[in-house]
Amino acid sequence: MPDHSAITYRPYSPADAPAIRTLINDAFGVRRRFQEPALTALLSMDLEQSLYDATFTRVATRNNEVVGIIIGKIQGEEKLDARLKRAGAIATNIAQALPYLFAQRTGVRDWFREQRSYARAAKMSRNRNTQLNNEIILFIVDSSTRGQGVGKRLFNDYLAELRRHKLSDFFLYTDSECTWQFYEARGMRRVGVSSYASLIDDSPREIESYVYAGSV
Repeated sequence: MPDHSAITYRPYSPADAPAIRTLINDAFGVRRRFQEPALTALLSMDLEQSLYDATFTRVATRNNEVVGIIIGKIQGEEKLDARLKRAGAIATNIAQALPYLFAQRTGVRDWFREQRSYARAAKMSRNRNTQLNNEIILFIVDSSTRGQGVGKRLFNDYLAELRRHKLSDFFLYTDSECTWQFYEARGMRRVGVSSYASLIDDSPREIESYVYAGSV
Protein backbone atom coordinates (compact mmCIF):
# COMPACT_ATOMS: atom_id res chain seq x y z
CA MET A 1 0.00 0.00 0.00
CA PRO A 2 1.19 3.59 -0.59
CA ASP A 3 2.88 5.28 2.35
CA HIS A 4 0.87 8.39 3.19
CA SER A 5 3.20 9.60 5.96
CA ALA A 6 3.62 13.35 6.11
CA ILE A 7 5.82 14.92 3.44
CA THR A 8 8.13 17.74 4.50
CA TYR A 9 9.86 20.28 2.25
CA ARG A 10 13.21 22.00 2.73
CA PRO A 11 16.28 23.22 0.79
CA TYR A 12 18.88 20.77 -0.52
CA SER A 13 21.57 19.49 1.84
CA PRO A 14 24.81 17.72 0.79
CA ALA A 15 23.65 14.73 2.82
CA ASP A 16 20.86 14.31 0.24
CA ALA A 17 23.30 13.54 -2.58
CA PRO A 18 23.26 9.69 -2.43
CA ALA A 19 19.46 9.56 -2.45
CA ILE A 20 19.23 12.08 -5.29
CA ARG A 21 21.77 10.14 -7.35
CA THR A 22 19.46 7.13 -6.99
CA LEU A 23 16.46 9.23 -8.08
CA ILE A 24 18.38 10.46 -11.15
CA ASN A 25 19.41 6.92 -12.03
CA ASP A 26 15.88 5.56 -11.66
CA ALA A 27 14.17 8.46 -13.44
CA PHE A 28 16.50 8.76 -16.43
CA GLY A 29 17.80 5.21 -16.79
CA VAL A 30 21.46 6.22 -16.59
CA ARG A 31 22.37 2.62 -15.77
CA ARG A 32 21.18 1.65 -19.26
CA ARG A 33 24.08 3.67 -20.69
CA PHE A 34 26.81 3.22 -18.11
CA GLN A 35 28.00 0.65 -15.59
CA GLU A 36 30.10 0.89 -12.48
CA PRO A 37 32.55 2.28 -11.62
CA ALA A 38 31.80 5.04 -14.14
CA LEU A 39 28.11 5.13 -13.21
CA THR A 40 28.41 6.63 -9.73
CA ALA A 41 30.93 9.23 -10.92
CA LEU A 42 28.64 10.32 -13.76
CA LEU A 43 25.58 10.50 -11.52
CA SER A 44 27.57 12.66 -9.10
CA MET A 45 28.72 14.88 -11.96
CA ASP A 46 25.14 15.32 -13.17
CA LEU A 47 23.96 16.42 -9.74
CA GLU A 48 26.91 18.76 -9.17
CA GLN A 49 26.40 20.37 -12.59
CA SER A 50 22.74 20.97 -11.78
CA LEU A 51 23.65 22.59 -8.47
CA TYR A 52 26.49 24.62 -9.97
CA ASP A 53 24.10 26.76 -12.03
CA ALA A 54 21.27 26.73 -9.50
CA THR A 55 19.79 29.50 -7.39
CA PHE A 56 16.89 27.52 -5.91
CA THR A 57 16.39 24.04 -4.47
CA ARG A 58 13.55 22.28 -2.73
CA VAL A 59 13.66 18.69 -1.46
CA ALA A 60 10.67 16.60 -0.44
CA THR A 61 11.23 14.03 2.31
CA ARG A 62 9.11 11.35 3.93
CA ASN A 63 10.33 9.60 7.07
CA ASN A 64 13.66 11.40 6.52
CA GLU A 65 14.07 9.86 3.05
CA VAL A 66 14.27 12.01 -0.07
CA VAL A 67 11.27 11.41 -2.34
CA GLY A 68 11.50 14.40 -4.65
CA ILE A 69 13.62 17.36 -5.68
CA ILE A 70 13.45 20.45 -7.84
CA ILE A 71 16.53 22.48 -8.75
CA GLY A 72 16.06 25.76 -10.57
CA LYS A 73 17.82 28.83 -11.87
CA ILE A 74 16.28 32.28 -11.56
CA GLN A 75 17.74 35.25 -13.38
CA GLY A 76 19.31 37.85 -11.11
CA GLU A 77 19.24 35.63 -8.02
CA GLU A 78 22.50 34.72 -6.29
CA LYS A 79 23.89 31.29 -7.15
CA LEU A 80 24.09 28.65 -4.44
CA ASP A 81 27.16 28.58 -2.19
CA ALA A 82 30.22 26.36 -2.76
CA ARG A 83 30.42 26.82 -6.54
CA LEU A 84 34.23 26.48 -6.52
CA LYS A 85 33.95 23.26 -4.54
CA ARG A 86 31.35 21.96 -6.99
CA ALA A 87 33.56 22.80 -9.96
CA GLY A 88 36.33 20.76 -8.34
CA ALA A 89 33.93 17.88 -7.70
CA ILE A 90 32.83 17.92 -11.36
CA ALA A 91 36.46 17.73 -12.51
CA THR A 92 37.11 14.86 -10.09
CA ASN A 93 34.01 12.99 -11.30
CA ILE A 94 35.15 13.32 -14.93
CA ALA A 95 38.62 12.03 -14.04
CA GLN A 96 37.11 9.08 -12.18
CA ALA A 97 34.84 8.11 -15.08
CA LEU A 98 37.21 8.65 -18.02
CA PRO A 99 39.28 5.43 -17.73
CA TYR A 100 36.12 3.35 -18.13
CA LEU A 101 34.30 5.25 -20.86
CA PHE A 102 36.10 3.76 -23.85
CA ALA A 103 34.73 0.35 -22.91
CA GLN A 104 31.29 1.98 -22.53
CA ARG A 105 31.53 4.02 -25.72
CA THR A 106 28.06 3.03 -26.93
CA GLY A 107 26.62 4.81 -23.89
CA VAL A 108 28.88 7.82 -24.54
CA ARG A 109 27.72 8.05 -28.16
CA ASP A 110 24.12 7.77 -27.06
CA TRP A 111 24.62 10.59 -24.54
CA PHE A 112 26.14 12.82 -27.24
CA ARG A 113 23.20 12.09 -29.53
CA GLU A 114 20.85 13.15 -26.75
CA GLN A 115 22.76 16.37 -26.09
CA ARG A 116 22.78 17.31 -29.79
CA SER A 117 19.04 16.64 -29.94
CA TYR A 118 18.43 18.97 -26.98
CA ALA A 119 20.62 21.61 -28.64
CA ARG A 120 18.50 21.43 -31.81
CA ALA A 121 15.31 21.73 -29.75
CA ALA A 122 16.73 24.75 -27.93
CA LYS A 123 17.69 26.38 -31.23
CA MET A 124 14.14 25.89 -32.50
CA SER A 125 12.73 27.52 -29.38
CA ARG A 126 15.09 30.50 -29.70
CA ASN A 127 14.07 30.91 -33.34
CA ARG A 128 10.55 31.31 -31.99
CA ASN A 129 11.81 34.12 -29.72
CA THR A 130 11.39 32.05 -26.56
CA GLN A 131 13.27 33.45 -23.58
CA LEU A 132 15.48 30.72 -22.08
CA ASN A 133 16.52 32.44 -18.87
CA ASN A 134 14.76 30.98 -15.82
CA GLU A 135 15.15 27.22 -15.89
CA ILE A 136 13.90 24.20 -14.01
CA ILE A 137 17.18 22.30 -14.22
CA LEU A 138 16.23 19.08 -12.44
CA PHE A 139 12.80 17.88 -11.33
CA ILE A 140 12.20 14.34 -10.06
CA VAL A 141 9.52 12.75 -7.91
CA ASP A 142 9.92 9.20 -6.65
CA SER A 143 7.34 6.83 -8.11
CA SER A 144 6.20 5.85 -4.60
CA THR A 145 4.77 9.35 -4.03
CA ARG A 146 3.20 10.09 -7.41
CA GLY A 147 -0.42 11.12 -7.13
CA GLN A 148 0.15 12.55 -3.64
CA GLY A 149 0.77 16.14 -4.73
CA VAL A 150 4.54 16.10 -4.24
CA GLY A 151 5.38 17.13 -7.79
CA LYS A 152 2.72 19.83 -7.77
CA ARG A 153 4.06 21.27 -4.51
CA LEU A 154 7.69 21.30 -5.68
CA PHE A 155 6.70 22.86 -9.01
CA ASN A 156 4.58 25.53 -7.31
CA ASP A 157 7.38 26.36 -4.89
CA TYR A 158 9.61 27.20 -7.85
CA LEU A 159 6.87 29.34 -9.41
CA ALA A 160 6.42 31.16 -6.10
CA GLU A 161 10.13 31.99 -6.12
CA LEU A 162 9.76 33.41 -9.64
CA ARG A 163 6.89 35.60 -8.49
CA ARG A 164 8.91 36.77 -5.49
CA HIS A 165 11.49 38.10 -7.94
CA LYS A 166 8.76 39.63 -10.14
CA LEU A 167 9.61 37.28 -13.01
CA SER A 168 7.20 35.25 -15.10
CA ASP A 169 8.81 33.25 -17.94
CA PHE A 170 10.56 29.93 -17.36
CA PHE A 171 11.49 26.80 -19.29
CA LEU A 172 12.76 23.24 -18.98
CA TYR A 173 14.09 20.33 -21.01
CA THR A 174 12.37 16.94 -21.05
CA ASP A 175 11.76 14.09 -23.48
CA SER A 176 9.18 11.63 -24.72
CA GLU A 177 10.14 9.08 -22.05
CA CYS A 178 9.36 11.46 -19.18
CA THR A 179 6.00 12.72 -17.90
CA TRP A 180 5.75 15.71 -20.23
CA GLN A 181 1.96 15.62 -19.79
CA PHE A 182 2.48 17.08 -16.29
CA TYR A 183 3.80 20.31 -17.85
CA GLU A 184 1.08 20.63 -20.46
CA ALA A 185 -1.53 20.18 -17.74
CA ARG A 186 -0.04 23.27 -16.10
CA GLY A 187 -0.20 25.43 -19.19
CA MET A 188 3.35 25.02 -20.47
CA ARG A 189 3.88 25.02 -24.23
CA ARG A 190 6.16 22.78 -26.27
CA VAL A 191 8.33 25.33 -28.09
CA GLY A 192 11.15 23.11 -29.30
CA VAL A 193 11.36 19.52 -30.46
CA SER A 194 13.99 17.28 -31.99
CA SER A 195 14.69 13.55 -31.98
CA TYR A 196 17.45 10.97 -32.07
CA ALA A 197 17.74 7.22 -32.47
CA SER A 198 18.85 5.74 -29.16
CA LEU A 199 21.65 3.20 -29.40
CA ILE A 200 21.34 1.47 -26.05
CA ASP A 201 18.58 -1.03 -26.66
CA ASP A 202 18.70 -4.19 -28.75
CA SER A 203 16.77 -2.37 -31.46
CA PRO A 204 17.20 1.43 -31.83
CA ARG A 205 14.20 3.51 -30.87
CA GLU A 206 13.34 7.13 -31.60
CA ILE A 207 13.31 9.48 -28.60
CA GLU A 208 11.99 13.02 -28.89
CA SER A 209 13.65 15.87 -26.99
CA TYR A 210 11.48 18.78 -25.89
CA VAL A 211 11.79 22.33 -24.66
CA TYR A 212 8.75 23.51 -22.69
CA ALA A 213 8.10 27.15 -21.82
CA GLY A 214 5.65 28.61 -19.33
CA SER A 215 4.77 31.77 -17.46
CA VAL A 216 3.26 32.67 -14.10
